[in-house]
Amino acid sequence: MKVCYLFVMTICITAFNGFGRIPSHKGYYSTKKVEYRVSKAHLIRAAKDVQSEKEPTQKAILYTRRQLFPEAYSEYGIKIINQSGCKAIIEYRSSLKPFLYALDDVIHVQYPRQLYSVLDTTRILCRINDAHSASLPRYTSGPYKGKNVLIGIIDTEFDTRHPAFLDSNSITRFIAIWDQTDSLKANNNKYNYGTIKNTSELSSDTLFGTKGHFHGTLMAAAATGSDIQSGFYGVAPEAYLAGVCYDYSNDFSLMDAIKWIFSLADSLDVPCVISMSIGVASGPHDGTSELDAQIDNVSGPGRIIVGAAGNDGDSRTHVLFDLKADSHPQGTWITPQSNTSEKDTLYSFRVDVWGEFQKSFQLSTQVYNSSTDSLHEDTNFLTISSRRSMLEPDTLFLNGDTIRLYVHSDPLDSKPHAEILAITNKPEYHIGIRVKSTKDTRLHCWNVYKKSLESLDMKDFIGGDNNYSINEVGGTAKRIIAVGSYLGRSAIKLWNGELVAGAQTDTVLKLAGFSGRGPTVDGRIKPDITAPGNRVFSAMSSHTDDYGKTVYWPFHPQPYGWYGAATGTSISAPIVAGTIALLLQVNPQLSPEQVRTALQASAIKDQFTGSLESPDNSWGGGKLNTIGAIDHVLGLPSTTLPRQFKTHDKLLITYKSEQLYIKNLPAKATLELIDLRGRVLQSTYGVENSIKKPQAGGPCILLCKVDGQTVFSKKIILTH
Repeated sequence: MKVCYLFVMTICITAFNGFGRIPSHKGYYSTKKVEYRVSKAHLIRAAKDVQSEKEPTQKAILYTRRQLFPEAYSEYGIKIINQSGCKAIIEYRSSLKPFLYALDDVIHVQYPRQLYSVLDTTRILCRINDAHSASLPRYTSGPYKGKNVLIGIIDTEFDTRHPAFLDSNSITRFIAIWDQTDSLKANNNKYNYGTIKNTSELSSDTLFGTKGHFHGTLMAAAATGSDIQSGFYGVAPEAYLAGVCYDYSNDFSLMDAIKWIFSLADSLDVPCVISMSIGVASGPHDGTSELDAQIDNVSGPGRIIVGAAGNDGDSRTHVLFDLKADSHPQGTWITPQSNTSEKDTLYSFRVDVWGEFQKSFQLSTQVYNSSTDSLHEDTNFLTISSRRSMLEPDTLFLNGDTIRLYVHSDPLDSKPHAEILAITNKPEYHIGIRVKSTKDTRLHCWNVYKKSLESLDMKDFIGGDNNYSINEVGGTAKRIIAVGSYLGRSAIKLWNGELVAGAQTDTVLKLAGFSGRGPTVDGRIKPDITAPGNRVFSAMSSHTDDYGKTVYWPFHPQPYGWYGAATGTSISAPIVAGTIALLLQVNPQLSPEQVRTALQASAIKDQFTGSLESPDNSWGGGKLNTIGAIDHVLGLPSTTLPRQFKTHDKLLITYKSEQLYIKNLPAKATLELIDLRGRVLQSTYGVENSIKKPQAGGPCILLCKVDGQTVFSKKIILTH
């Protein structure tokens, strides 16, 4: 039974992950032994063999010599979903994958990549409240809350009836939602899949768009939640709002989602910013992927796209091979990804390797059994070049165990590229690769499953590093605004009063260890900016079944209007998107480059970022400063926070009776003690160096201000 299940899963995973890629020269694919011509007869025979309706369907993009007719490929069971010029998205049965190049007029086939899904105190740290209260005489166009700007969120689900998204008449503020995964109703859009509903339809169908994992509601509320009464409202509470529940099985759906949201903005004649908290480790990481090119193409004045840098900053998912001509091979070992079903558990290994322009390299695989400390080496090095080819699958039989191994070469823009997939049902196996070259070259390798790469203390094998950990989709396009994370909070209180504290290493205001880091492979600085990304309060869908672990406010068991805490660059991205909506309120024609300049020129620097005379690959330009960015766009004198005063490390806080005494304050400093919802509990003015302890206990933040600007903050725990 296990062997049978392993074989079936192998075929399914192979079909999904790139089995059967065919060279660009018409009608051929190659194996280790011989090249075979793929004719239309092969395609017809394969199409006839596809009998079962249960066989999974796949999507791909066809690049053709001429525009296709919708019925062009229907005889093969291939459906054209939509097309633009000589490019068409098709849906087909997975068994047909090796034969797509036999289709008439096909020049190139692109296959999808699997996608993975990454404000109370935040409004203070990022000076968002200052933008909300901006008024005359300094701000002639304030306050700034995102009015007449559309924010689009591409994510998993949306609870449209959450108080965060209701207007004063209890009507949802979502102007439309496109659920790309909804297949229960007839398609009602030009993209020919999913279902779109507008405000009135959403008001009558309150469950529409709610079936995904509760991620999208958190992201949308961070950007534009308007539940002022709760205190957890978002950055742009007066913005228009649209959502897309994306098809996470592939990244083609994101292209359509972006175009659809921008078309909504066109119909409203308003500027638009889109936030995507989505990322993948695979891809060239140099801005040349199909999705990155699409993002760059549609971005422009009043059309901005924001992405999360990813959470791989401390996962060691990347290895850089700096190869010298004819030198000894180098290698790395791949940490397995377990996939458990009712019948069995499979362990899969998948890495993406990219070379330099027109520089081929050689690759071989090996297997290490940790239980027997034995090594099986495949000494047959395969050449990975600018030629597209599918290499024949290997079946390895080791001591009665079966390992299925696939390698395919699929270059992009003459950059050699290999993807390696291995599947086994034995957890003690480690799959490795070795690479060498006849020329000096550099290879980048990523673990697609976002697991660490290891040396296993073996000679000439390299462990993973955290460089180039910026994710595709969220961070590598040239015009996208990529967002990293810093720790804005280290402790929160549950609805039942329980205090949940962070780890001892969770130093507030430092860079989050998980925050994805640059550079991109083509040498660009990423991320562009950082924002809070640790335990950020935001709206929680009322349709989740994980209440006990994640609900923090209001008190359990109220059935709706709950708020939870999110951690990751996922939540940082919509915070920045909300800020960009405020900038577009000031100037609807801002370009992505102008937005990036405003964010970086106004960014907060402190003892954690360092001086940052220019952006770096950890912080970008620094920490988000919303009102400072608005000042920059308006051409006003900067109100950027001053760098933290030099004696901050000597600041001493002592408790005596009912007072908190602070030593080493800077001159003319004032103090504020706020709770984790941003409410001021106590404050002093002038040159006082003490503050009365409030009756409330638990975590609070002590703010020190000079001339009205926060120059220092420190988390303290109040006890009585």
